[in-house]
Amino acid sequence: MERGILCCGVLPWKSAARSIPSIDPHKRRLWRSQISVRARRAPSIRAAFDADLTEQISGQGKLQSPFQVALGLGFLVSWDRAVAGALRWSGMPAAAKNLPSASLGMISLVAALLVLDRLAPDACSGVNSFFFPSVEFVQRWMPLFYAPALAMLPAGAKSLQVMDGIKVVLLTVLSWAGTLTVTTLFTTLVRRHAKARLEEAPSGLSLAPFSIWEAIPWLAIGAAGFILVYVSPTLLGSPARTLIPFLLSSTVVGFLLGSFLPGPVKRFLHPVITCAIFVNAAALFFSIATEKQFLSVLGSYITNNLKDPGAGDVLLALVGPLAISYGFLLYRQRRIIVRHGIELASVVSVAGMVSLLITTYAGRALDLSSQLINSVAPSNVTFAFALPVGNLLQANPSLVVSCCVLTGILGANLSRPLLLKATKSDDPVVRGLSAACSSHGYGSASVAAGEPDLLPLCAVAYILMGTFCSLLCSVPALGRIISK
Repeated sequence: MERGILCCGVLPWKSAARSIPSIDPHKRRLWRSQISVRARRAPSIRAAFDADLTEQISGQGKLQSPFQVALGLGFLVSWDRAVAGALRWSGMPAAAKNLPSASLGMISLVAALLVLDRLAPDACSGVNSFFFPSVEFVQRWMPLFYAPALAMLPAGAKSLQVMDGIKVVLLTVLSWAGTLTVTTLFTTLVRRHAKARLEEAPSGLSLAPFSIWEAIPWLAIGAAGFILVYVSPTLLGSPARTLIPFLLSSTVVGFLLGSFLPGPVKRFLHPVITCAIFVNAAALFFSIATEKQFLSVLGSYITNNLKDPGAGDVLLALVGPLAISYGFLLYRQRRIIVRHGIELASVVSVAGMVSLLITTYAGRALDLSSQLINSVAPSNVTFAFALPVGNLLQANPSLVVSCCVLTGILGANLSRPLLLKATKSDDPVVRGLSAACSSHGYGSASVAAGEPDLLPLCAVAYILMGTFCSLLCSVPALGRIISK
C-alpha cells in the first residue's frame, strides 16, 4: 500500500525510504528529487483559475520597469493595428480582408522571432527578454480584457426568451461534451502512431499573486471617479468618458476580489464572473444615485465608438494585443511544437472542425436562431480568439463570453474525472490535448493540477485551437455553413 502511495508522490521521501529499506540509494535520491520538484510546482497550479495557463509557464511572473512594460504594450498594440490596417488596404484581395488580424499578427510575430533566432540568436534572446515584462503583464491581467463583454450580458440578452436561454445552456453543454468525447477518441488513435514522450516541464516558476494593496489604489480611483461624474457628468467631454475612472476601477476591483476567493470557490465563481457582477453593481448604484436608467449607465460602459469610448471599450481594445502576445509563448515552447507536431496538428484541426460543426447542427436541431448558434460556436475556444470568431460570425459578444465561461467551468470541474475514469486513458498527452481543445485554459488547468508537466503542452494546444478556429471561420464557404 505504501509503495502505491509513494508512486503518487504523497508520502514524504524519508518515511517512504524507511518503509522500503531495500531500495538502491541512487533510486532513493531520485525519488526524493522528483517529489521535491512536484512540491515546488504545486503553488503554480493555485493561480490556474485566476487567469490562464500561459501566466504559469511563460516566466517568473515578476514585472520589471514600468517604462519597459509600457514600451512592450505599445509594441503589441501597434503590431495589432498595423496588421488590421494592412488587411483593410484597398489593394488587399477580398478573400484576405476577412482574415482575423489578431491571429495573423500572432503568426507573423512567431515567424519573425524564428527568422531572427536563425540569423542572430543572441539578438532574439535579447528581444524576448525585453518584451518579457509586458507579456507577463498582459497575461496576468488577461481576464480584464474580455470581462466587459460578460458585464454587458443584462443589455445583450434583454431580448432573449427564457426557453432560448435554456437551449443556449444546453447547446453549450452538448458542444463541450461532444468535443471532449470526439477529441479524446481521436487523440487516443493518433497516439498509437505518434508516441512522443512528454518531456518534464521546467520547474521553479514564481508567480506574482494579486494582493490587497493592488485593490486599495483602485478603490480610491473609483471613489474619486464617482464624485467626479456625479458633480460634472460631462467634464471629460461626454458621460461615457467621464464614467471611465469609476467603471474601470469597478472592473479591476471586481476582478481582484474574485482572485482572493478560495480555489474551490473559483471553480464555479471565476474572477471574471465576480468582475462582471461588480461592474453591474457599480452601474446600478450610480443609476440609483443619479436617478438614471440602469441600462443607460451600462450602455456608457461599452459604446462601440472609438471616438467616444467607455471603460469597457478601452479594455476590449487589448484583446487583439493579448492574442498577439501568445506569439512569444509559442516561440518559447517551440520544442514542444516540434516534438508533438503530429499530435498537435491533427488533433487541433479535428477538434476545431468538430466543435464548430457539433454546435451548428445541434443548435439547428434545437431550433435556435443563427445568431444564438453563432454565439455558442466559439465556446470551446480560448477568450482571446473567441471574441474575434464571434465577430466573424456576427454573434452576440456577451453570449460568446458567457458560453466560454460556462464551458470553462464544465471543463474545470469535470474534465479530469471524466478523462481519468470514463475514458480509462493512461496517456497524459491524451488527457492534456482533450481538455485543452474542449475547454481551453480552465479545463487544462484542472487536468494539469495533477500533472504539472502538461502545462506547456495544454497552453500550446488551446492557443493553436483558437488560431485554427479563427482562420477556419474566416473562410467564406465554411462561414456560410456555420452562420446559415
